[in-house]
Formats: sequence, C-alpha cells, structure tokens
Amino acid sequence: MTGLEPLYIMVKPPEDEAVQIEGRRRDLGISSSYDRYRFHSTVLPLGDVTAYPDSHLDALDRMVRSLEVSPFPVRFDHLHSNALIGKGMTAYRRWQRALSSRLKSKGLPTLPYRFRPHVSLDYGAPVDRTIPIDPVGWLVEELLLIRSIHGKGQHVVMTRWPLVSRQFSFGF
Repeated sequence: MTGLEPLYIMVKPPEDEAVQIEGRRRDLGISSSYDRYRFHSTVLPLGDVTAYPDSHLDALDRMVRSLEVSPFPVRFDHLHSNALIGKGMTAYRRWQRALSSRLKSKGLPTLPYRFRPHVSLDYGAPVDRTIPIDPVGWLVEELLLIRSIHGKGQHVVMTRWPLVSRQFSFGF
C-alpha cells in the first residue's frame, strides 16, 4: 500500500444540498479545488485502514447497527475560516458522543478528536473570518464508513448504515 488510507465515520449531504453548498462556496469566493462529492462532516476518525482487520470491521459494523439512532437534522449557518459551521445540533452531538464511547468500550481503535460539526469547503490556507450565511442543512439518514485515499482525492464508501426512525414503530 502506498500512502495513507485513513478510515472515517462520516455523514455526507444529499446531492441537492451538496449543490447548495457548492453555490455558497462560489458566492463566498472560496476555491473549488475540493470536489463537492467529497463534502462531508466527520463523525469520528478511526485511523489507518491497517488498524482495522476484518474482525475489527465486523465488530464495528455490529456495534454501529446496534445503536438505535433515528434520522437527525444538521444545519450550518455560518462560515468559519473555510468551513460551514452551525450551532446546536444536539442530536448529532449526542449520537457522536455515544458512538465514540461505545467504540472505546469495545476496544476498537479511534484517534483523538475534538468533535465540532462542520463541512470543510476547501483545505487551502484558512481565512480568518466568521460570518453568517444563508443556512444549508439536511436530514441525516445514513452514516458512512469511508476510506480516504490521500493524494488521490477519493472517498471510498466501505459501509452504509441507514438510520431508522423508531418513533411509533411497534413492530406488530
């Protein structure tokens, strides 16, 4: 293997929202060198793919599937440096903490990470600014296990975990 291939748990905007984000980026004069198909919000960095043999991936899959998480909204209403940020997002923050705690309790590898919900628009030189923008958001309906291939600008989806609304699901 050449180069790093880190794994991440991410959420990504649906196509319509990715197009909106791309429009905000253009309106704000931010470089478009970062492809809109890579727009994402990192939930947790897991480390290099080599830290996750099949047994770890299976355990991760079982563990994430066992979490009862309903779809939740995210809303970004400010530009900070080169990223969209938003306040609140209680459900997202709660779910991220639960996932992080569960991974650690199962002994699965993670990297130190201070969770700040955001969507990066460019990885170039940061610009010192925080300004309000027209909000963009979506209902997160799935979580993704992504292998990022550094140097090639690729996000390879390894697993999708759909979020299922459990309210009023009685199963009879």
